[in-house]
Amino acid sequence: MPVELKRHFLAPHDRLYFLHIPKAAGTTVTFWLRSHFSTDETWLERMWVDSVHLSREEFSKYRLFTGHFSYSLCNLFDKPPVILTILREPFARTLSFYEFVRRRKPQYPYKRLHDEKLSLVDFLRDPELRKTVCNDMVGMLVEDYPYEKIQRVYAKRSVDDTTPSDYVLDNIPPDEALDIARQRLTDFAAFGLSERFHDSLNLFTYTFGWSPVYETQNLNVGSVENHPQDLTPLEREVIEETNQLDIALYAYARTLFEQRYAELVCQLLDDDYRRLPVHRNQTQRDQLALSMRDALPGTGWQAFDPFHPTMRWTGPETISTLDLSLTRDHPLQLSFRIVTVMAQDILDSFQVRVNGRMVSLMSHSNATGGGIALSAVLTPELLASETPLTRISFHVSRTISPRDVEPQNVDERALGVAIADVRIDPL
Repeated sequence: MPVELKRHFLAPHDRLYFLHIPKAAGTTVTFWLRSHFSTDETWLERMWVDSVHLSREEFSKYRLFTGHFSYSLCNLFDKPPVILTILREPFARTLSFYEFVRRRKPQYPYKRLHDEKLSLVDFLRDPELRKTVCNDMVGMLVEDYPYEKIQRVYAKRSVDDTTPSDYVLDNIPPDEALDIARQRLTDFAAFGLSERFHDSLNLFTYTFGWSPVYETQNLNVGSVENHPQDLTPLEREVIEETNQLDIALYAYARTLFEQRYAELVCQLLDDDYRRLPVHRNQTQRDQLALSMRDALPGTGWQAFDPFHPTMRWTGPETISTLDLSLTRDHPLQLSFRIVTVMAQDILDSFQVRVNGRMVSLMSHSNATGGGIALSAVLTPELLASETPLTRISFHVSRTISPRDVEPQNVDERALGVAIADVRIDPL
């Protein structure tokens, strides 16, 4: 089933917040985002310790925030900011983070890592050090502190002190934390995956209506390339043991990202198809009868069934379309017949839309050939479209196969409703 793709064309009063999760390609995204805002609109600091000297009023002057501020940044403003983020595969992110702090100058809290030459396993088993990386993606999405608390915590700290003073995941049951993180990620304007970096930027540009990105420069990349496949079995076991929430969040995010990106590709292809110049050369008609034996001008229909030549099943998708070149200056009538359905709940969910707008259906008794005869009035307002084709779409809640209903049936096709006698007539 298609997922909803969000669009958010930023208004002058909107604030955009890139919630930068460490070691997840965030520096590259930060500089790309800054190219879309003026310097005066951009808060350049990326850490709380560099930012807590500002009042709420001073923060309100800026429109772009990019940094390791967690979800708590949202509490600075009366109106929530528009949020996006990028996640990274937890095994790769944990290894990258460890190598990053191991290469840096010794500083608190990582000085022990250098002094004692802690291995990755030792680092992750340390009850305090592991809090700086383990389940950090969930933690940053869940942490939701008032700004006054953030100010109290960071006011007397140095830029080198990155120890968590109040580890948020110590105070929330794991299942609850994961549910919050999943919901917030879903509600963000957009999110990406560092492993699908360019695809993520494509999704961001679509969300905000920006020009496409053809090339980017990877920034803040480690000098030594490390691969999760090089981890020892013990290292993988310890990473999995200490990052169960992040692993679960990433699995959820990857599935949702794949669905959204697939929907993006489908929408762009569909938009291109509907705007093709060849469609403008078709004669607009106010009367036609579709033969279900012929190729149907749309998508979401099962192949012609020679045993039932007068009808066509919808499926396997839950939306079946007809793209027709129709006149638009006077009302038309759409009529058709539902011959049979796979289940009563499918019939109950049945809807018809014209150019994306739902129409009222009228039922007629004594349908010739049996079934349910339906019609709808297509007004010029419904027929109006920026594209040369009028799209009539038939919607159901689900499709199922005859084998699902009767195990002895060999028909595996996913079916919804069987439609016949589709006509357009002038009114």
